[in-house]
Amino acid sequence: MHRAIGFDRGVIVHSAIYGSDHRLLLHALESLDDRDRYRGIGIVDDRVSDQELARLHAVGVRGARFNFVRFLTLDQRESEIRRSMERLRELGWHARLHVNGDDLLNNSDLLRSLKDVPMVIDHFGHVGFEGGMERPVIRWVLDILKQENWWMMISNGNRDSRMEVGWDDAIPYGRAFIEAAPERIIWGSDWPHPQWTKRMMNDAEEVELLYRYVDGDTELLRKILVDNPARLHGFKD
Repeated sequence: MHRAIGFDRGVIVHSAIYGSDHRLLLHALESLDDRDRYRGIGIVDDRVSDQELARLHAVGVRGARFNFVRFLTLDQRESEIRRSMERLRELGWHARLHVNGDDLLNNSDLLRSLKDVPMVIDHFGHVGFEGGMERPVIRWVLDILKQENWWMMISNGNRDSRMEVGWDDAIPYGRAFIEAAPERIIWGSDWPHPQWTKRMMNDAEEVELLYRYVDGDTELLRKILVDNPARLHGFKD
């Protein structure tokens, strides 16, 4: 898929359904012939040993995903999250936040208190594209992106859009978030599109949507697709 759409690097994100059992992620990364071109995102909780973290780091894992989405019914105690964040800090990893709109507001105090770890809001934060830019969750995101340790992945605009094609309603939000923190925006395809219910698109259509977010600005595209993810994931030049 990456060859077809012209991408040289990628990040494999460990699925929440496996919890902190990383056998599949380790198998995928350890089996690659071109390991320098791929990184991974795991899930860190108290069950993950220091030895496993070392193994994950050795094969290219550079972050951990934290699931705050209520429908996943994942029980994450604040004390465990704080312990995991400290382990990420020691490794130089980032935290990837899987949230669903108001999950950000509901966990605001905890999230704002976490310092010295890069915090990446996954998939636009699934904030939705109805109700305008003055909604509390949108203002929260735009405010938090002013902090140097906060990032956003502008992906899944096609999923959260109410449109089957084009996804025009996502564009104002993509542009606003990019403008808020152009040095800390990354992009992802979310391939292979789990739990997809719409017309299955060609992944190149997602790339075209990114071009529309930046109005074809090649400097911004390079930041989002090359420079920013290289800095966040530790890709070599």
